[in-house]
Amino acid sequence: MTTPDEPQNPYGNNEPQQPEGTPQQPQTPYGAPEAPQYGAPQAPQYGAPQAPAYGASPYPAAPQYPAGPDYPQPYGPGYGASPTAKNSLGTWSLVLGILAVIQVCSLVTGIVAIVLGNKSKQAVARGEASNASAGRAGVILGIVGLVIWVILVAVLVAARAGSSS
Repeated sequence: MTTPDEPQNPYGNNEPQQPEGTPQQPQTPYGAPEAPQYGAPQAPQYGAPQAPAYGASPYPAAPQYPAGPDYPQPYGPGYGASPTAKNSLGTWSLVLGILAVIQVCSLVTGIVAIVLGNKSKQAVARGEASNASAGRAGVILGIVGLVIWVILVAVLVAARAGSSS
């Protein structure tokens, strides 16, 4: 029996045991380099060629070719440099003309549609815009909206005059 003052190692003695019949590897002296294990990565030898860094190409760079002649832009200036900067006048005239016809604040929107449509036609004549048809449609719809508004006001006035007598 053991006493609590003398603890025992439950795994036996402290020295590892080799099964019988297995060869033991020789111990290397302190400070001597160990032989690398099979499959372990080894440090490259001094002067040995290095693998290229991650992302670097192992092939030489492609030769630079001379720039070609400057060709003109086939479809006018690039993005953002529109020569038709006043196309919004015709678009707004068309939108307000449609609103005038469906009776949403038709008096104000009809008048503004006519004014913007005329300004759009003037911009097209000067070459500052290219949507003449949108401006023309805005003027026509603005006039139609004003006519409808005048007819509705006349009908309401007539109905009110007929009901009060």
